[in-house]
Formats: sequence, structure tokens, C-alpha cells
Amino acid sequence: MFPFKARNLRRRAEEASTQGSLSIEQLLADQPPREDGQYDIFLSHSTADKSIVLGMRELLASMELRVYVDTVEDPTLSDPTLSRFVATKLRSRMRQSRTLLYIVTENTQRSRWMPWELGYFDGLRGKVGILPVSDGNAPYKPDAFDAFYPPVYMEPFTMGFDDTSINKLFVDIDEEPISFESWLRN
Repeated sequence: MFPFKARNLRRRAEEASTQGSLSIEQLLADQPPREDGQYDIFLSHSTADKSIVLGMRELLASMELRVYVDTVEDPTLSDPTLSRFVATKLRSRMRQSRTLLYIVTENTQRSRWMPWELGYFDGLRGKVGILPVSDGNAPYKPDAFDAFYPPVYMEPFTMGFDDTSINKLFVDIDEEPISFESWLRN
């Protein structure tokens, strides 16, 4: 299982931003919040990975998944300062989410919020997946807390008689891949 390619996610973010002539920051801030307040995914990420976050959000949304990104849905949280207000808002959003996907990059270990989000959500729902992202070509090797959770990856999936291929998410449970949809339901 190989990690998501950082350059592919950055390219997806750039394509999204050039379509509307907006910067990545503007595009992230310009998304309307969900009307029903329910999310399939709470996307835990380092604020240093804005283009990767936007690219991942665009990718997941293209699969018709409802994705919560703090700086998109709650722009007042764009300041990463640790505070009771931010923690209360994030707790509320995590309760509205079915799963937490944890984007692992070289910036992850410098994030002050990501370990807190991971621990809180694990205790709340226990449905946590790791989204490994890398600039290299090496297979994903878990490190620290992310070794406790299954990695989520994308593979081409062939449908029907005409061999139409779409990208589909899988979760690696004890080296046994299951579809993300099945994992999310159970």
C-alpha cells in the first residue's frame, strides 16, 4: 500500500484554485458550511499543509463524501492558537462526524492540535483512519500513534462489463482491504 502523492494533491488544489481564480487560502475559506451539520469525515491536518488539505478535500468530495475541514467550515478557527473556544468547537464538529481521517505528512509531528483530535475522536467513536501522504515512492510505514489505526488508500476499481475504472477508497484492516463505504457503515 502506497501513500497518497503530495504532488498529485497539490496539483488538484491548484486546479481547483485556478478554475475560480482564487488562492488556496481563499478557496478553503470560500466553501459554504453544510446545511445539515453532518459530516462523513472530520479531516485532521497540519495547518502547514493547506494545499494538500484542499487537494484531499476535493478528492474526497468528488467521491460524494461530506468532509469537515476546520478552516473551511469554521473560518474563525484558522488561528491555530490553543484555546478552550477552539477545543469546544472542534469537539462539537467531531460529534457531527462519522469518522476522523488523519493526514500524515512531514508536518504532522509539529501540529499541536492533531494528537488531541486523534485521541478525542478515538475515545468518542473509535472510527479513525490514517491518510498517509508523501513526496516519495516508498510504501507507507506507520510511525508513532498512526500505527494504531488502519491506513486508508485509493485504488482504481473496475466496474461493470465495459471495464470503467474509478478511484475508490479502501481501508487496510490487518492487511485485509475493505471498501471505505463498508468500513464507514460498520
